[in-house]
Amino acid sequence: MSDTAGDDVPHVYLDHLTDQLDGERARQVTLTARAETIVKTVLALLTVVIAVLAFVFGGAVEFRPHAVTVAVVVVAILVGIGTLVAGTFALTLPPADAGTRLDTLNGMASEYWWLTHDPGDALFTVARRKFESIAVLRTANRQRTTLCRTALYGQLATMAVLSAAVIVEIIARA
Repeated sequence: MSDTAGDDVPHVYLDHLTDQLDGERARQVTLTARAETIVKTVLALLTVVIAVLAFVFGGAVEFRPHAVTVAVVVVAILVGIGTLVAGTFALTLPPADAGTRLDTLNGMASEYWWLTHDPGDALFTVARRKFESIAVLRTANRQRTTLCRTALYGQLATMAVLSAAVIVEIIARA
């Protein structure tokens, strides 16, 4: 094995880090788009909830709403608002304060080239910054994924509760 064979080590790691960083950025864009979709859909659902509430109270027609229907519609509104909050947080999640403890960092730190190399080297500095960026994005993406999942479940719950409200009112009027 020649002495120059080890010279490729930092470039291989930098390429790997660049791929990871690009992947995390793409995931961030996808999750943000998902959160946007959830928020817009829930806003539409809340509009429908308010329309159903207006139907239930039916001021002009003087319907007497069933008490259970009113309670269910109020629950749908509360769940919808909670979903909006989770979706909005997923959209506006600030960068996480994450460390640089990644498997790649541990692997890189154990390589002879990095152990014997000057930490002030430009490649080492670039690699360290990429590690930090990956760690921050990865942590934020995990949190964003959790918020999106919570918002999606809230969206489904809002639809289910709203459907139940309509069914209860129809049964009550029958």
